[in-house]
Amino acid sequence: MLQIQTIGIASGLAGNHDACGKGPITLRDSPYLNSQCAQHGIQLDWLPLLEAEPFLSKHQAIKKLCHQAELASFNCITNKKPFIFFSGEHAYAMGIWKGVMSALATLEFPAKKLGLIWIDAHMDAHTFVSSPSGNVHGMPVAALLGQGDAQLNEIYGDGPVLDANCLGLFGVRSYEQAEADLLKRLGIMEIPMTEIKQKSLKGLLSILCKQVLKHADCFAVSIDIDAIDPKDAPAVGVPEPGGLKAKTLCDALKQFNNDPLFIGLEIAEYSPDYDQNNKTLNVITELLIALYGQ
Repeated sequence: MLQIQTIGIASGLAGNHDACGKGPITLRDSPYLNSQCAQHGIQLDWLPLLEAEPFLSKHQAIKKLCHQAELASFNCITNKKPFIFFSGEHAYAMGIWKGVMSALATLEFPAKKLGLIWIDAHMDAHTFVSSPSGNVHGMPVAALLGQGDAQLNEIYGDGPVLDANCLGLFGVRSYEQAEADLLKRLGIMEIPMTEIKQKSLKGLLSILCKQVLKHADCFAVSIDIDAIDPKDAPAVGVPEPGGLKAKTLCDALKQFNNDPLFIGLEIAEYSPDYDQNNKTLNVITELLIALYGQ
């Protein structure tokens, strides 16, 4: 049985609705998810949920959650334990992957580089200066790349940032021009949904990972559920039509199962109030089985 450290971040502070904060709780308490994982040789070892401090301001609460996520991921890497984060919102990726980068820097010299496969309908590369909404869940990519404005940098804090060559975006189909301009300037590799529709999803995902690993020593996968077509996974706050087919994505992710360079997973933005007959919960279960099933 593969034991996986499992951390839920039950917060909806960084987006446009609160319901996604229920996502990690629903997954933790789901008999279906946990039993299906067990049947496929996966034991989810749930740590205590991370929840927002109610007496802090919104941005200070987000900052604290990111710091707690950073400590949790740091411990997973230093203890050489596989991990899954279920994030209410993608904003907390700032803490998760900063913690991983910090831990990798302590294990060896020179520090190992993290590669990150970012599967999302959106670029998530805004700052407070460029964002039309001011929602932090649209900003983690900019922060991780060290491209935040003063307000975003105050949330992100000091610490390592992701090498632009070590990030790959997959499945994007909705963005603002300021985000596209930033990522183009940095030379970020992106495989948009328009290209995926014309070619093999599995093949393109393999190409993206191989390109990232030309510059990185290991890799992780961060999935926003809205990357998947809402017909397959309706339980998201910002649905975008024309997305990845759930089964095809799961089949493609199987290529990373048992890959010694694959070190961790984040799944974000599951909002159970919007689910239909547990469609999205079932998809999340299949994603876990694809990547970790025995």
